[in-house]
Amino acid sequence: MQATIITQKMDKLEARINRLGRKAEKLGLPPVELIVGETRPETRKIDGREVRYFVTDVEIIGADVTPKINGWVFLAQLQHTPAGNIVRSFVENIGDDYRTAPADCDHCGHDRNRKTTYVLQNEETEETIQVGSTCVADFLRDVNAESIANYYANITIESFLSEDEFQGDDWNLSFGDSQTSIVEYFACVLTAVEVRGYHGSSSYETPTKFDAWDIYHLARKNWEGKITEASEKIALVRDYIASQERVNDYLHNMATILADDFMVNRSAGYVASVYPLWAKIVEQEVFEKTEKLESNWVGQPGEKIQNVELTLGRIFSWDTQYGVKELYKFADDAGNIYTWIPSTPPATKNTKIFLEEGCRYNMIVGTIKANAVYNGKKQNTIFRCKFDEILDN
Repeated sequence: MQATIITQKMDKLEARINRLGRKAEKLGLPPVELIVGETRPETRKIDGREVRYFVTDVEIIGADVTPKINGWVFLAQLQHTPAGNIVRSFVENIGDDYRTAPADCDHCGHDRNRKTTYVLQNEETEETIQVGSTCVADFLRDVNAESIANYYANITIESFLSEDEFQGDDWNLSFGDSQTSIVEYFACVLTAVEVRGYHGSSSYETPTKFDAWDIYHLARKNWEGKITEASEKIALVRDYIASQERVNDYLHNMATILADDFMVNRSAGYVASVYPLWAKIVEQEVFEKTEKLESNWVGQPGEKIQNVELTLGRIFSWDTQYGVKELYKFADDAGNIYTWIPSTPPATKNTKIFLEEGCRYNMIVGTIKANAVYNGKKQNTIFRCKFDEILDN
């Protein structure tokens, strides 16, 4: 018997082979032998999600053998249930009649409530007979006849490699069996950040990696539109890490994970942290020119400023007793730096909007709250701000 099974199920298969080996030895039968072949990756769409898993080719020697005792061949084992018969065939086809055959014994003829009967065929005359489990040993004059029949019934293709356990149309993939598309999972991270902001594992809030899993499993329509954006952000992080002469363990592990298109589920925290790493890269790019230009105050406290084009360099967040606070750090084309801690989510004239690092916005109106200095650079602390939709970069 040759088959292809999910690699994660190999331990279970080997345990079953070992149990059958002990039973075969007890009955004096040849043992079942497992030959393990090639292991290879497979990908497929399951419920609209692209997953990867590994399968292994196996050959099972001694399985799916037709048992013979004293000139009689076992054709099938019939399990009689109120809903009908379950047929375990030892040969390719015994016909449809036995699917509805009553639980009769042609040997003794007694009317009993039988749970199991066997269909036998004489090797010489080809006579076919249905025998009850109690009579099968007497009929075949072999004390182990029923045990031998049960042994072989358990290693037919249908029962030995149950599709529900090892194969099936969707390979019966559990959460731990498959590997998740990195781009699809990161698209869920972006969706989670858009709704609740980014939260690391040390946050009092639910970490983003868990929010992303909830979105991945329950709200596919919400993240499918972010696949392209996710791919671009991952590519930027990959290129950034590749450009570094020396990297720490975190960046090394990140590069290793992102070198593949799929991840094991325990790597979700690393993939979720692509977002703050991407934001840090964007911040460096946005504020790189402020290193060459002098940041100045653009007004006095209380003064309104209008229609200022700003590029958002970084969003910082932290936990407080009142919830999560966020600080938005912008730069204008002259290199002036602006910081803003909104009391409510960012708003336009008519609606709430999501501000994203690396994007340009027109600040319709804002008020200078303070002239600050941080790390020797002048910064404009602003509040009561409203923004237009994103501008072309």
